[in-house]
Amino acid sequence: MGDFIKGWQPKAGVVTLVVACVFAAGWIRSLAVSDTIVLTISNHTYVWLFSEVHTVEFAIFPTEYELEWEPYWYAGDIAQPDPDPNVSTHWLWHWGGFGFAESVTQCVKTSPIIDRCMLLSVPYWSIVISLTLLSAYLLLTKPRVATPTKTIEPDRA
Repeated sequence: MGDFIKGWQPKAGVVTLVVACVFAAGWIRSLAVSDTIVLTISNHTYVWLFSEVHTVEFAIFPTEYELEWEPYWYAGDIAQPDPDPNVSTHWLWHWGGFGFAESVTQCVKTSPIIDRCMLLSVPYWSIVISLTLLSAYLLLTKPRVATPTKTIEPDRA
């Protein structure tokens, strides 16, 4: 085994394969559990990562008010939630599980605070297959041997 993991290509292939397995496990978990990770990246911006049925979604929320919460993770059962009347999502592009949308949330109809976010949706299958193919390429191809460059000696007459 020690002879197999020489060079950067096989090492990168093993790491890529492990990451593909982590995403495959997330894919299977997403069939039963909805995961949400919320991170604050500045005083006025926070990021949500959703893992829902067959997709990973990334949303960035710029807000006008100060954020004071800590990052958190929430896991809940997959259920069909009632549509929130205060949230409207407009898909700018949606095809094959991939998507890009703008979502608008107004906390209360009379409130002047409106949150807008951009949402990116990527299906798990595209991540898992891409990483698996990349790891197969890195693990199965032989690294090229560098050919020495020819140096031309000047004639000494």
